[in-house]
Amino acid sequence: MLNPKTQAPWGNYFGFLHVPVPITGKVDNPLEFVRKAKCIIDRHKMSLGVFINARILRYLAKLKGPQVTSISLYNTVNNSTMVISNMIGPMEKIAIDGNAVKDFSFFVSGAPMSLYVAILSYMGTIKIQVMGTKPYIDAHMLSKCFTEAFEEIKEASIIISNCEKKL
Repeated sequence: MLNPKTQAPWGNYFGFLHVPVPITGKVDNPLEFVRKAKCIIDRHKMSLGVFINARILRYLAKLKGPQVTSISLYNTVNNSTMVISNMIGPMEKIAIDGNAVKDFSFFVSGAPMSLYVAILSYMGTIKIQVMGTKPYIDAHMLSKCFTEAFEEIKEASIIISNCEKKL
């Protein structure tokens, strides 16, 4: 991680996808829903849209400056219903000035987001944090929905893994 001769790119990179999320009631097979959503996201990630968005942002920053770029990004986020941000953290324990870091988190602040979901991994553990605008989001109901959805996905994956073990 501290190797300066690494081939991996260093620094902060930013990109975004506009992905329509199908909203449904009760899902018969939650894993199939997750597979379909992953397929949609993978298709969007491999499209030219991501490349073009990145180029436009880069040129906008060079030609008009960081303030115009930030206004453009602000307007994009402002017109989004939900923002999901993820960060892949280090797999091994890190230290700052000799002090081991037990846990950390991140949030994008100051952006006009109705619903923001931050996903972070650190040392093989995933942390999901949710932030919503108070007048629009019922935090208790949203938390209950997330918990139920994760439980359904977990139960479906256990059933499938048990079936595969029997084969």
